[in-house]
Amino acid sequence: MKICFMKGVSACDRYRSDCRQILANMPSLEVTQFPNEADILLQFFCIEDDASLLEAAYQLQYLKKLRKPTSKLIVAGCAANVLAETFKKFEGVDYVISRAPVARTVLKILGQDICENKYLLDDEDSGYFGIEISEGCQKSCGPCNFCFNSLARIPLRSKPMEYILEAVENAVDGGAKDIWIMGLNTTIYGIDFPDHKPQLHTLIRKISEIKGISRISVISLVYHNMYEELLDELASNPLVSFIEIGTQTGSNRMHSIMNTGTTVENIEMVLKRLSHKVVQCLLIVGHPEETQEDFVETLKLIYKYNLWNARITPYIFVDGTPASQMKQVPKEVTTARVKAILHIQDHLKKAYLKTIHRGQKTYCYPYDIISKEDGAWIIVSKHGESSLNLFSEPIYDEITKKKLISLPTYSRVNCVVTGFDEKGNPIVTIDL
Repeated sequence: MKICFMKGVSACDRYRSDCRQILANMPSLEVTQFPNEADILLQFFCIEDDASLLEAAYQLQYLKKLRKPTSKLIVAGCAANVLAETFKKFEGVDYVISRAPVARTVLKILGQDICENKYLLDDEDSGYFGIEISEGCQKSCGPCNFCFNSLARIPLRSKPMEYILEAVENAVDGGAKDIWIMGLNTTIYGIDFPDHKPQLHTLIRKISEIKGISRISVISLVYHNMYEELLDELASNPLVSFIEIGTQTGSNRMHSIMNTGTTVENIEMVLKRLSHKVVQCLLIVGHPEETQEDFVETLKLIYKYNLWNARITPYIFVDGTPASQMKQVPKEVTTARVKAILHIQDHLKKAYLKTIHRGQKTYCYPYDIISKEDGAWIIVSKHGESSLNLFSEPIYDEITKKKLISLPTYSRVNCVVTGFDEKGNPIVTIDL
């Protein structure tokens, strides 16, 4: 039996672990990159914007013509969580997985029981193993106003710790050395257990006790749910090498509008505690009601804490979220602000790289290791690269061989950082 894993152009790799878990539990499945050969087609869709949904419609029409008459088409992903009834109306869609564990549901469809702690390694040589420790989110202050995942109302589901540890042990036995802890909000892992206490710090400590691990990365942390034991573990555990935190903005006014439940003061406290670690902050630019003054506060935060590797995301409009009802920032302004941040980050990155001496190696996202040898930069290894390509290629028109969907870009603005003031804050000029 052949299976074809497909994800939309806009979709992230969150569901890669589901694919690996399916393959580990059914070794007889053969992965194919060609939908017309597959007996099972598992399609993941994102719900980032209207282009994502248009892409989904094109893809389903394309698969309807291309698939084998006897094949099964299964739709999953964030879009399926929110728009399950819509996808069920598409002719040719056999199953829609909505607000349910993907791997478990697919295996049930195939008549196979699941062993929760079985995963297939991405690549025997890469040594990378990522595991999603929980699904859903449960912030005490309610969902963030921009988050489309809140539309799906997925309750928090933390995986039992013993399953996670056994899965990591199996991965290490298979050659994994770099462990990535993932989820929608990993900070609250375990609060849905009987004692209702967060247990991420305990999980990290127990994973680090497994012999053979050289590095642990912790993804999708949230400031609002950060607690003392977790901060201590992140700061003191020598194996914790990379930390990703949803920072969103440097403006207290915008944190209130976004309903993140945190403050800039709390963010700065965490960044100071973790200043000796590689921390990547996730920032949203152009959120509804963001003013130029709010944006400058974000620039100050980037410059003050040298956030040269922060991941910048322009605000994405998703109908139905509280943010979609607010006053929108023009796309041209959002693009100009993104360019301003990228300009500053380039300035900070060059300054950072100058601090690395000849022969010294350092861990910095998106590269696992970079090394300065004889004045040249050598990329020793890249994170996320894998010879096991689970997903099929993006959609192409059979005649023109061009992608069916081209996401819009906005380049009608000029944005220049003209200098820095006496306090070190960037001076930005935006020409619309």
